[in-house]
Amino acid sequence: MKQLIGLFIIFSVLFVKGQSSVYHPFPTSNANWVYTDVHGPYYETYALNGDTVILGLNYKKVFEFSNYAGALRESGKIIYFIPDTSSSEVVLYNFNLNLGDSVIHPYGGAFCADDTAIVDLVDSIFLSDGYHRILYFNSFARWIEGIGAMHYFLMPCNVLCVSGGPYLECMLTDSGFSYPANISSCIAGVFGGRTELDDVVISPNPISSFANIYLGEKFGNATMRIYTIQGSLVGVEKIQGVKAFEFIRGQLPSGLYFLNFVNDHGGQTNRKILIE
Repeated sequence: MKQLIGLFIIFSVLFVKGQSSVYHPFPTSNANWVYTDVHGPYYETYALNGDTVILGLNYKKVFEFSNYAGALRESGKIIYFIPDTSSSEVVLYNFNLNLGDSVIHPYGGAFCADDTAIVDLVDSIFLSDGYHRILYFNSFARWIEGIGAMHYFLMPCNVLCVSGGPYLECMLTDSGFSYPANISSCIAGVFGGRTELDDVVISPNPISSFANIYLGEKFGNATMRIYTIQGSLVGVEKIQGVKAFEFIRGQLPSGLYFLNFVNDHGGQTNRKILIE
């Protein structure tokens, strides 16, 4: 019974916190995204710019850099995409997914996983227009309603494999919605740092014996708790005034773990780490 109560408390934090029944659709106005490599000056830019009609359906044109990449539309919380190299529509994102549901990579096997990804955590993030639902996959991909993938905009099942690779730096729409909140422009190189969702970065991940955990300003003083996927607390570590520290596997068995960081002001964030 105590374990069940503990599990309820833990996942109240992970799943219930900030959850909202309000769905945030993909942009219907023009929008742009900037992805940057975690280690340096490589950028990818995407934009929705202009409308088109294909087989009687309305789409938004998608540009990668300045090149036409395809067209997308949304229906029933599903984002459909027609690449410029094909006339066939694929499911790019499905925001109807819940815990345990799976999605098939539309272009074949992902970089660091097979062609199927499974939702293993559902949470939410507070942005300027309220809480947006966020889906975490066992491939370490992350999708946010109304925004898209945190890595690889047009290949959303792909992931930040070990270290390096693109992550979402910013996103801005003509209607004024932005990620991070309240920015006035989204241009490659404007921020030069990680967004709010990346205040805690684990590298490498998965790990065999140890990983480096890099902390943003918000979590330089915090308490890190380690939970098994069943919700059992297996470790606690106090973090004081550091920008990075080494996570040692020690005697932890192989498996998926949740790291819960709570700073001195009560702010918190959650990360997954896979021990091989």
